[in-house]
Amino acid sequence: MTNINTETKGPKGVQIKESLIPGGSSGFTRGLAVVYGTDVYHAAVASVANSPCIGIIEEDAISTTEAISVIEHGQTVGQVGAAIPSAPLALTNNAAGQLVPASAGQPVVAIALETTPNAGDYICVFVPGLFGLVAAIA
Repeated sequence: MTNINTETKGPKGVQIKESLIPGGSSGFTRGLAVVYGTDVYHAAVASVANSPCIGIIEEDAISTTEAISVIEHGQTVGQVGAAIPSAPLALTNNAAGQLVPASAGQPVVAIALETTPNAGDYICVFVPGLFGLVAAIA
C-alpha cells in the first residue's frame, strides 16, 4: 500500500460535501476527483484529464447503490498521480481521477497542502470551490 501521509495530520476545518451515488461498477476510492455522472445524483470518476471537477471522494465506495460523500470545499485527502514537489501547489486531475500539478489555463481541483515524491500517495489537500469555480491559474 502507498504511504498515507495525512494520517498524522488529517483534514481540518469545515467541509462542504454532497452525497452522490457512484455511477459505475468500480474505481470509486478515497481521494479521487469526480464529475457528475448521468445526472446530478450520480458521480463519475474524472476520466478526462484537466476536467472541471465537482470535488474529491471522501471514502471508498462500499456499493454502487449506496451514496458516497464528495468534498466540494475544504480540506480532505487526495490521491496524487505524480510527484508533488512543493506546497501549496495548484492541482488538476489526470485521466484516472488522481491529482497532478496544474499548469496555466487548467482547472484547479485542489491545492496541495503537503509534498510527496510518489505517485499514488495520499496527501492533505484543500478543495477551493464548488464545481470547479476556480477555473485556472495564471
